[in-house]
Amino acid sequence: MKKTLLILTFIILTSSCGFTPIYKSKGLENFNLEVLEYRGDRNLNNLINFNFKKFNNFKDNYKDKFTIIVTSNYKKIILSKNKSGTAEQYSLLLEVSFDVSSKNLNEIISYQETFNIKNIDNQFDENKYEQNLKENFIKKTTQSLILDLRRLNNDN
Repeated sequence: MKKTLLILTFIILTSSCGFTPIYKSKGLENFNLEVLEYRGDRNLNNLINFNFKKFNNFKDNYKDKFTIIVTSNYKKIILSKNKSGTAEQYSLLLEVSFDVSSKNLNEIISYQETFNIKNIDNQFDENKYEQNLKENFIKKTTQSLILDLRRLNNDN
């Protein structure tokens, strides 16, 4: 009984609040991204490729086709060391640049973010944390790129 009531409440609340999925919005149903080339950090490029898969429509009925050249860069810089010379703080610099072109658009869109992290004694945990930061950055970056492309395409 409680489960049925909970499901019914959820359906009523989500149907009346105006909720629409971000990528289901008008203008993205006929959207195609074709990546011509990946340059730079292979790990970041693989994450970008994974996030772009949902926009790779291999049908011929797409309205807007964007060709992209991706350039990514990842740097891990030591900020401070202890007395024995072991790194204590790092700065992670993540940069991604998209050279986007279509029939009415030719633009370079860049994103960058810097993270300052402390050294973690367990190397496995530190690598896992860095990978998590990369994945979150790429996810946010690809979402921002899609929204920027949609905005730019509507402006033209």
